[in-house]
Amino acid sequence: MGAMSDRKIELKILNVSKGRFPNSAFNVILEELENKKTFEIIIGFFEANAIAIALENQTSQRPMTHDLLLNVIDELKGEVVEVIIKRLHEGVFYSIILLEHNGYVHEIDSRTSDALAIAIRVGCPIYMNKSLLAQVIPLSSNIDTIKINIEVALNNNDDTNENDFYGMDNTELKDKLAQLLEDEDYEKAAQARDEMIRRGL
Repeated sequence: MGAMSDRKIELKILNVSKGRFPNSAFNVILEELENKKTFEIIIGFFEANAIAIALENQTSQRPMTHDLLLNVIDELKGEVVEVIIKRLHEGVFYSIILLEHNGYVHEIDSRTSDALAIAIRVGCPIYMNKSLLAQVIPLSSNIDTIKINIEVALNNNDDTNENDFYGMDNTELKDKLAQLLEDEDYEKAAQARDEMIRRGL
């Protein structure tokens, strides 16, 4: 009975959108297929961009990080089987990628945003345990889930003139963005990227 109550529920990626609050990061909107419950997970700008590109069936001129990883897996004759969002701790979702290679299935620890970016590229199923799904807060039924262009959302950010990067020159801004990415501070990195786009960099 316990196993049945905690069975895996399949999810679908609906959309990527700009956060609903000033200076917020991006959200990936997910829907569980059984009861059509939708919820969102906060992700960084670059992961949002990677997911949006795949959702819109676009390709980049050179392989992005997720494309590179999948190329390596393919060359090694591996296969991504599925992605599972396993747990929620202090507001952070933790996921694994199941990878089959030489007859063995390996569990690869992954950030949820990276796991989703890979899943949407290979078309593998995305799951969440029923007990975890019960913990997530559903979106209101009237939320707008129309796909948006991320660059447009950044350009239309009303508070760009009040951000922490407004007073930096172009070189300082680029250096700051590189440092934020190294520190994996994706929310502030998105703000720095906002300012770079506003300047046409």
